[in-house]
Formats: sequence, C-alpha cells, structure tokens
Amino acid sequence: MKRIRLIIAALLTLALTVGMFAALGGEKAQAATKPAKAKVTANANDDGTSVTLTIAKTKNAQGYKIMVKKPGAKKFTKLATISEDGTAKRTYTAKKLTEGDYQFKVRAYLKNGKKTVWGKYSKVAKVTVKAVKGDDTGKDDKTSQDDGSVKYISTQKELAAIEAKNKDAKYVLKNDIDMTGWKPLENVYCSIDGAGHTLKNLSVPFVAQLAGGTVENFIFDVKMTTIYEGYVDYKLVAPIAFLCGGNNLEVGTVRNCKTTGSIEISGKKGYTFDYEDRSEVDVGGIVAKNPNNLGYIERCVNEATITVKDIPRAYIGGIAGEAGGGTVRDVLVQCKNAGNISGENLYVSGIGGICGAHNGLMTIKDCLNTGSVKNTGYGEEYPRGGGGISGSINSPIMENCVSLGASDYAIAGLKIREQVITNWSYSSAHLTNVYYASSIGDGFFWEGNPVEVEGTKAVSDITDKSAFAGLDFTNVWKMGENGPELRNIP
Repeated sequence: MKRIRLIIAALLTLALTVGMFAALGGEKAQAATKPAKAKVTANANDDGTSVTLTIAKTKNAQGYKIMVKKPGAKKFTKLATISEDGTAKRTYTAKKLTEGDYQFKVRAYLKNGKKTVWGKYSKVAKVTVKAVKGDDTGKDDKTSQDDGSVKYISTQKELAAIEAKNKDAKYVLKNDIDMTGWKPLENVYCSIDGAGHTLKNLSVPFVAQLAGGTVENFIFDVKMTTIYEGYVDYKLVAPIAFLCGGNNLEVGTVRNCKTTGSIEISGKKGYTFDYEDRSEVDVGGIVAKNPNNLGYIERCVNEATITVKDIPRAYIGGIAGEAGGGTVRDVLVQCKNAGNISGENLYVSGIGGICGAHNGLMTIKDCLNTGSVKNTGYGEEYPRGGGGISGSINSPIMENCVSLGASDYAIAGLKIREQVITNWSYSSAHLTNVYYASSIGDGFFWEGNPVEVEGTKAVSDITDKSAFAGLDFTNVWKMGENGPELRNIP
C-alpha cells in the first residue's frame, strides 16, 4: 500500500510539472505574438520646419503609434498612427515645426481580433529644429522681410498694425502671441499665416470680419465669456466672427486652424422669452457666421467646450454657428469637432457638432464629430435637440460625414411646429455617405418622431472599415482605434 501511495504521489508531481511547463510554454507563445520594442531615429530636414522619423522593422508589428514632446511641453502627445506596409510606411515626416528641441518615441501594435496588443515604447529620439537663415521664406532675413512680399509678426502691436484691407499683403507669425486686451481686426482682405503658432488668452474675436482674405495655420487659445443683458442684434462670438466675401465677392478662407479652451454665453436667468425679441447670438468654435456661402472653411478643428444658456435665440456650432444660402458649393470641408457643446433654456436654437444653423445650398463635406452635443431645457414653442453634424437645418447637403459623439440626435436635431416651416421637409435633405454610431440613437427627429433619411447609415461596429465603404480612406480618412479619423487636420 505504501508503495502504491508513493507511485501516485510521483505521478501527481509529474502531472503538476508538465502542467507548469505547458503554462510557461503558453505564456512564451503568447509573449511571442506581442510586438517587440520599437526603434526610431529622427533627423531634422533642411527646410527648418520638419523632421523625418525612420522606424526599424519590428517583429510582430502591424503598425506604430508615434508620440511627440514639443519644445516647452511637459508631456508627450500623440502625433500619428501609421501601418506596417513596407519601408515607405515606416517613415513619417512631422511637418510645420518651429525652432526648438523635439523628442519622439514610438511603439508597435498588433491587432488580435478586436483587441490591440501593444509593444514597449522605443527609446526617446531627440532632435533640434533650427530655422533656416536667409532662405526664400524670409524668416530671419531682414531683406526679405522688408521687400514687401511677406512681413513677419512677433508682437501683438505688430499684428494690430497690419494692412488688413490690402488684399496683396501677406503676414506670417514668428512665435506665439499673448492676445490679452486685443481689439478685433476689421474687414480683413489680406493673408495671415499663423505658421502653427498660438494666439493665447483670446477673449474676443481675432477677426471681426474676414471679408475676402485668408487666415490659416493658427491655434486659437480662447476664453470667451459674454453676458446677455437684453436686446442684442446678431452678436457674433468665435475666433473669426464674420466670414464672407469682399466687395468683389472674393471668398474668405479659414484653413488649418484649431481652437482650444472655452466659450460661455449666458443671459439673465429666468428671462421670459418673446418671439418678437429678435436678438440673436451666433457662436462657433472657428467661425460665428458665414452668410451666402461666401466663405470657405477647410481642415479646421474645434476642441473648445461651448456652453450657451438663457438666450432668446442662439445658433451654435463646433465649427460654424450659422452658415449657408447663396449658391450650392462646398463650405465646410474636412473639419472636426471634438469639443462638448451644450445649450440650455434657448427659445429658438440650432446646435450642431459642425454647424448650428445649416441653411440651404451649403455643403458639409468629409466632416467628423466626436464631441457631445446637447440641447436641454429649451423653450416649448420651438424645441430642438442637438445634432451631431447640424442643428437647425434647411434643405441640408452633407457628403461623406461621420458622427460618433454622444448627441441628442446623430445627424441633425429638430422638432418644429408644422406651421413654422411650411416649404421644407426632411425628405428634401440631400445626404450621401453620412454615417453615425448606432449607439447614439436616432439620426433625425421630425415633428415629434424619429425618421430615417436616404443616404445615412447607422454603424454598430465603428472600427469596421468596411462599414464606411463610401469614405475615401486613401486620401482623406483613416481608421483609428476609436473609429474613422481625418488625415489632414491640425
């Protein structure tokens, strides 16, 4: 009997040993599928504004996440995600850089079904970007600055003194500028290039009216707070207050701009609204109002929170407060709202992730909303919800748009009395390849009922690239970890 017990004990020990080695083997097998630690080198280019990153081929990698720490920054931020597809896809050029010391790091990833397995971050690659002396851009070249072709701006005083009405004048910022005490520029016909720099502490519009010029490559750091105290006729609140064509109908353009910070508009609590009170507030993360489609807004991003309450009338958009009219043309192109937008106690309103009041003949194209858009406590007479793309709409035209943020309605929010709008119905909307996360809920809301509109599609798995078949994933869109993303935005 004792011998039998010894044999059983030996067998149990052997089984445990085999199990342990099997488990270790499983762990090693699992570890083998995890991407190896990436290696990256960084080299500054001769243009003085870009750095090329080269990533060594990494075992088990399907792609790479690139992080950057900019001069003066306290932490790394995401720069880009690229796929592993030969040597060409393991190089990346970081553009529009300013002079200073940069740090880069990368890590590889591997897709395992819906799960993403990450490798370890590479060692930090450090590189210094030096401004080119005496090149044809005119930076740091006094002769080029004085020849009248391009003038460089370093201070708020210089910015305030530009020839705004000279349509041939071109200005470029050399550094960030503190905008405390700023007085908005009027009737801008010239070209102003922020060169990726930030206008800090902006509490009023940078431009009161862009009448035909161009504003591009700016970061607007805003803290705008306005109190409504009674009748106000068309108050405009945004980094660019009014966007339109000039006397000769030239198109004003805002391009490659981003807004961060906060915008808050509030009135007297308990204000009794009256339909005859025609006061109106147009609020936008980039532009407040763009009448008659005479402005063009391209590759702009809003990350600012926007809050409006206790106002008789308000049109609020992550990119534009109100836009449309005139002739059919693309107006809002490749723009993204990531800021949270909310309205409360608004008698008449339109609140949208991209555009607040989306008037007829205007096209919103290749735009993305990931922010929350909510309209609560609105007046009973004209109640409307918040739309992921548009708010108040009139024969809207949308093409290749995606709505992913938590909103009252995924595409457009409205619930209007039949007698208020007699010549329009949701069936007159012109929508093509407009997608939204099914988790949001309904796409449209019309006369008290949710409706489906031709050209739209609810998507349950927003990381399934095939579900967004109408989007251009080669030039405009890319698939990110949390759904479609725009490629070319700041």
